[in-house]
Amino acid sequence: MDEILGQHDLLLESSSRKEAELQVRYFFEHNDLVRYDSIIIKEDDILCGTDQEFPTRLKEGLAGNKKAINGLIKELHSEGASDPQAWVTLQQGYATKLLHTVIHLLDGFFGIDSAFYNLVENSHQVNNALLGRIKENPEKYWLVPVTGISADDNADRVQMLRPFGREKRVEENSLPLGL
Repeated sequence: MDEILGQHDLLLESSSRKEAELQVRYFFEHNDLVRYDSIIIKEDDILCGTDQEFPTRLKEGLAGNKKAINGLIKELHSEGASDPQAWVTLQQGYATKLLHTVIHLLDGFFGIDSAFYNLVENSHQVNNALLGRIKENPEKYWLVPVTGISADDNADRVQMLRPFGREKRVEENSLPLGL
C-alpha cells in the first residue's frame, strides 16, 4: 500500500514549467537525505511567479516550515529539553532527534519535514534580495508541489540513510574500489 511520506513546495528559477519540473525531479533523484520510492508532481499545480496564487502559496509554505519548527520545539519542551545550556548533557535519543530536525529546518538542509524549500538559495526561507528578483521577473520563478510516496510502509527507511544500507545502489552506479 502506498504511503505519503512528505509534501513539499519547492521554489526555483527556470525558463519554463516543464524545465522546473525536470529540475525538481533531478533534485529528488540526487538527494541522499530524502529518498522516496516515487514522487508525484501534478503539472497543473505548478505555479509561475506570474500566477495570482503564487504569493499566497509561497507564504503558506514559509508558514508551514515555521509551524513544523514550533511543533518540534513544543515537543522538545515536553521531553524536558527546552534549555539550550543543557543540550550538551542530553542522552542520544528522541529529544536529540527532535533537536537535529529543528536545526536542519533552520540551517537549510532539505528534509521530510520541509513544507517549503527554496532551491534557488538552498534554504527554508527567502531573502529580501530574492523576493525583489521575483517581483522584477516573476516569469522566471516557479513553485512546484511534490508529494513523496513510499510503496512499502513496512520498510526500514533508516537503512536508506546509512551508506551501508545502499550497497545495491552504490554497486550499480560505481567503479570497483581503488579505481
